[in-house]
Amino acid sequence: MLKTKPSLNFLQSLFGIATSIILFISCAVSEENKMKESVKLNYEVAKGYFVKNTFSVQQPTPIILANKATLDSIMGMAATMGANGKPTDFDFSREYGIVFIYPETDSSVALHPGILELQANTAKLSVRIEPGVKQTYRMVPMLLLKVAGIAPDLIVWEKKQ
Repeated sequence: MLKTKPSLNFLQSLFGIATSIILFISCAVSEENKMKESVKLNYEVAKGYFVKNTFSVQQPTPIILANKATLDSIMGMAATMGANGKPTDFDFSREYGIVFIYPETDSSVALHPGILELQANTAKLSVRIEPGVKQTYRMVPMLLLKVAGIAPDLIVWEKKQ
């Protein structure tokens, strides 16, 4: 009876296949865990913008501003005199904007940002809406945030008490 030893090439191939399978499984589990975790994002409240008259919403709406064209289609710049009169600048190669727009109203409404977090390429923003007194004019309250990083695909919001 003739016994043969497995060749070294066969063992190396078998080891390579086993290693690849283990790496593939561990990466899949790692990606699944990333999808479940949420990451708190830092932001800056942008100043010097308003919602254009050509844009309106029927209910409070968050919108991702991933590029200058989207920003310019919704927002106008409202520069004022003085040292702090220049609108916040955006560099869309490194950051993006999130605008939270409240429907047009004749009451003063203050919008206060809360936690902004990212989970599975979806941003979640909490906003406290503080209604005020009736005014003699109509306005579109909005909150504009500047966030470092790549814009997520989707944004949702929750009302903060």
